[in-house]
Amino acid sequence: MIKVSVIIPIYNVEQYLKKCLDSVCNQTLKNIEIICVNDCSPDNSLAILQEYAKKDSRIKIINFSQNKGAAAARNAGIAAAEGKYVGFFDADDEISEVFFSALYENADDADVVKGADLHVKYADGTEEVWPQNELIKQNKFNFWAQFTTAIYKRDFLNQNQICFPENWKVCEDITFILKVVFAMQKWAFAEDAIYFYMKRDNSLDSAVYDDNKLRSFSEYVNFVSDFVSKQNISLEDKKLIFSRLIGQTDIVKRHKIAPENEAWIKDLNKIYQGLVIQKMRLR
Repeated sequence: MIKVSVIIPIYNVEQYLKKCLDSVCNQTLKNIEIICVNDCSPDNSLAILQEYAKKDSRIKIINFSQNKGAAAARNAGIAAAEGKYVGFFDADDEISEVFFSALYENADDADVVKGADLHVKYADGTEEVWPQNELIKQNKFNFWAQFTTAIYKRDFLNQNQICFPENWKVCEDITFILKVVFAMQKWAFAEDAIYFYMKRDNSLDSAVYDDNKLRSFSEYVNFVSDFVSKQNISLEDKKLIFSRLIGQTDIVKRHKIAPENEAWIKDLNKIYQGLVIQKMRLR
């Protein structure tokens, strides 16, 4: 059986793609499949994928006839995967050579295996570490983001019908992790599995929030609020999750918002106040 299915969404990453594919193909864990989902990329990405697929039979290419977004690409990868575990890699990021072997070797049949705290590389060459693992070890609900730093048992995802929501422009990754955390019963850590997130000026989280992103964020908050309220978990855990939502909303409020969408500022204030009230009721 294939040990890990590595899923890579591809869209306008021509300048990074060869380095990405070299990184995955040269992993010390050889029994992997590399599922590249070409999201109707208008650049030369497909030709590069085809060139690499000729040299490495582990590379499988899924071609979308129209652009569907990263969430749909990842879901297509999950559906096509044959590995015991599934991992996600963004084509403009980097991973350590032992990333997937360290995760797999520490799995012990866990539902989720979490790698090291996220290492962030900036365009100016500086680097910092965003800590999370010590908090996760204290309480699994602290696993809020950084989904690419872990691998997930494929049967676990399928049995719990966990996938990425495809109709949102933001926060689909956090929604995926939230469902994972509620469902997982056994998890493990591999501190030598390092994922490098490349923080670029044109990344999604530095872009201006337009109407679609703001609407998606509003839908995301409503979904999570409703989902968490119905779960049989402690009040303290619910408060923790609502605190995260409040923090996210505060960040979005201070984000760049397109001038034609400034009416959203009032709505974001309402969302923020609503979350604060919901948290206060958890007593």
